[in-house]
Amino acid sequence: MTGFKMPSGATAGHVLTSDGDGLGTWQTVGAGADIDWTLNITDTADTTLTTGGAWGIARYGNILYGNADSTHVNLGVTCTTGTSGQNNKYCTVGGGLHNAASDWYATSGGGVYNTASSYYATVGGGGSNTASEWHATVGGGEVNTASNEAATIAGGSYNTASQRYATVGGGQGNTASQRYATIGGGLSNSASDTAATVAGGKENQASGYYATIPGGYADTAAGEYSLAAGHKVRVASDADYTFAFGRDFTTSTANAVIFYHNTGSTDSTKVGINKTDPQYGIDLPNVDSNYGKGRAYAWTTYSSRRWKENINPIENALGKVLALRGVYFDWSESKNRDLGMIAEEVGEVVPEVVDYEENGIDAQSLNYARLTALLIEAIKEQQKEIESLNVKIEALEKGKR
Repeated sequence: MTGFKMPSGATAGHVLTSDGDGLGTWQTVGAGADIDWTLNITDTADTTLTTGGAWGIARYGNILYGNADSTHVNLGVTCTTGTSGQNNKYCTVGGGLHNAASDWYATSGGGVYNTASSYYATVGGGGSNTASEWHATVGGGEVNTASNEAATIAGGSYNTASQRYATVGGGQGNTASQRYATIGGGLSNSASDTAATVAGGKENQASGYYATIPGGYADTAAGEYSLAAGHKVRVASDADYTFAFGRDFTTSTANAVIFYHNTGSTDSTKVGINKTDPQYGIDLPNVDSNYGKGRAYAWTTYSSRRWKENINPIENALGKVLALRGVYFDWSESKNRDLGMIAEEVGEVVPEVVDYEENGIDAQSLNYARLTALLIEAIKEQQKEIESLNVKIEALEKGKR
């Protein structure tokens, strides 16, 4: 065939065909019948078919199903638009191999073995992807499945978005299985309750209502509105509104913020507030302003006989107190006037209450609160001396009589 001659007289319900010489003919079909066009084109030319209304385009042995007035666009190889026995409109396959767009407004952009099988379902490309419900979308990747209304998978491989508005951004083997559940990416992550979110990482599970995992490895957020971040951080289902950060621990405490690194040693979590190099559990900067201060109704200290041994009274407490001095001074940076003690001087008398730099010479800090025990014992020693002096004074007064 060297050319195609277009016949006249097109009317509704007719199909355009051609013989081997390129002579076009309008053929009638039974009312309401299913018209399946199977095109087995052996050259590289595109063929345009009409049903007397809009245009249907296909090439390279594709199949277009249905007798809808507005027909399909099918530009791939061995691809299918529409569904046999149904008259679905506006199905589109942009290209690729063995792709299918089988419901109204369904679109398969390209790739291989992709299926868009519901209203407005879209597969952008990739391989073996499926968008099988209204407005479901798979952007690309491989073996991804968006199987509920408005479920979305942007890419990656072997990901599943199986509830309404569930989303997987990418990665591999991720599953968003409840409404509004979201997984940004990563590997083998799961978001399995309403609006649960896993941003990334590996083998994380957000299984609580609005639970969140920003990343990390093998974290679990099972409490409502809970958050787990780090390495094997587990927030139990009864720990609602708890935020947990760190490594290898489980918490069942609700309404808490927890920082904990289970390292197997005493060197665990350090929290710096306005400080980038914390050395203590909570470390504030050495600045003469509110940024270097903490405030509370009360601070309490762990203190129980259960945790102590080798208990001895403080000897020569009064002598130690007399060796200390209180001073007024100006802070070097702010020049503000203040009062207190000099940590290096205190360390010479009571080293237990002073922390030093690594050089062992320059002091870092002084624990004023622990000096209370020394002051108590000093007062008691002083009281004994006062009582002893009172006895002597009474004796002298009696002698004068």
